[in-house]
Amino acid sequence: MIMGFKELKQQARQSLQGNWRKSMIVVALTTILSALPSWIEMMVRPEDYFDPTYIVDYMSMFQPSSFGVFSFLWYLLIPGAVVLGLAGFFLHLIRRNSATETDTFEFFTNLSKFGKSVLYNVLITVYVFLWCLLLIVPGIIRSISYAMTPYIMQDHPEYSVNQAISKSIQMMAGYKWQFFLLQLSFLGWIILAICTFGIGLLWVFPYIQATNTHFYEQRKNENEVVKG
Repeated sequence: MIMGFKELKQQARQSLQGNWRKSMIVVALTTILSALPSWIEMMVRPEDYFDPTYIVDYMSMFQPSSFGVFSFLWYLLIPGAVVLGLAGFFLHLIRRNSATETDTFEFFTNLSKFGKSVLYNVLITVYVFLWCLLLIVPGIIRSISYAMTPYIMQDHPEYSVNQAISKSIQMMAGYKWQFFLLQLSFLGWIILAICTFGIGLLWVFPYIQATNTHFYEQRKNENEVVKG
């Protein structure tokens, strides 16, 4: 059984001790990389972000145009490699108490790995979208089932993306609600961080990521004990 939230968070803080700076840098870089077109749009047209009708026009970013093509390709090719690299960084952090910023860009340095990261991004997006067509709640539940996939792909590079997704579903069986509550337990910190104009999120996001990585590590160890 997964240890309590308090213990998971304590382990996360211990892993981050002496590693806060690099973790904050990595989270900042990956946040920018994941949504670069949106950041560009915000800098070019900042007034739109305070316009209540902007959300209606958001999809114009993807309309046929040079910027629309750039945005589409970026969101197709980049986020998967970022998510998988971030998982690798925090796995190294909690297991070896050391990780380097370059760990985050592992999937950009190898064509085969990069292709796999694109497939991961596409499949996760499609699967969650299809579940959301039923109702939003089933989509959320299914996305939680997929939450361990990046870590599994790091630990088992021999797995196909679908094999890693299936393993994540198996690993999260009976633990989805607990993982959901774990994410909610950070809500207070997120609200406080937003009150600092978002600067505090540079501290909160590594904390969340490290805690989630310890959650994965606990589930992985439990599965190995059961198999043994």
